[in-house]
Amino acid sequence: MSGSTTLKKRSILRRGAMSAVALVSALALVPNPATARTTDDVQRSNGKTADAWWISRDDGPHGNYHQYSVSVSRSNGTTDVYVYITDWDCPPGEDPYGDPEPLQTEPQPADGREGTPPDSGIINPDEPPYESPCTYIGSRWGNSTDMSVTFANALASAHVVGDITLTDEQGNTEQIAVDLTFQGSGPLHSERSVYSYSYDGERSRSTYARNFRDATVSGTIGDVAVASDGIAGQIASWRSTSSGNMAGGGGGVVSSDRPMAN
Repeated sequence: MSGSTTLKKRSILRRGAMSAVALVSALALVPNPATARTTDDVQRSNGKTADAWWISRDDGPHGNYHQYSVSVSRSNGTTDVYVYITDWDCPPGEDPYGDPEPLQTEPQPADGREGTPPDSGIINPDEPPYESPCTYIGSRWGNSTDMSVTFANALASAHVVGDITLTDEQGNTEQIAVDLTFQGSGPLHSERSVYSYSYDGERSRSTYARNFRDATVSGTIGDVAVASDGIAGQIASWRSTSSGNMAGGGGGVVSSDRPMAN
């Protein structure tokens, strides 16, 4: 398969969604009550991530319209790369959703303001089903812990290179080469979530902090070249701390999202 991508810049994660991610992550850090500690203990972890999502239009054995999702992470010395591709075959000038971009992307804020509860992102079930002009070919996915992943300081850039094996819905496999560079752009942002509990001399506290910035992405995936003007992506770093002498319920979360100096 060969060709060049038709790419549309887009934000794959909005700040409102980021706050929700931080909340879930903070709650996940609370220890299990079944393994409650009797003495003070501090547990720390940290990592970095790079994510991107884009559309490619090129002819090949898997159709001519492709949705790519790439997620890269490194935490405590372990790396993980995940690739997911959905393939369609479309008539000239058409796309699977009747619109240049998919209708079901990330959830949107209910009233258009950041920080408000998002809706489900699902098409209204009362509307007539949309008949796509395209033929669904299938999906391919894979993950690897053996690829080379590097992150520059201050989230300036990230790079992933190596081979990954994809599996389709019929169980067929193929190996493709990945060589992508995430170039940080725009301002740095930060957010922080806190979970705490205290009762009758027992206490626990967990914090989750995350820095992130938008990124453009270029390189190759398989035989497809990502255009030099890049696509929408994001680079992030995170750290978490959990401490206390017990594991319990209750508490609360405080989140903030503020621009950081470059």
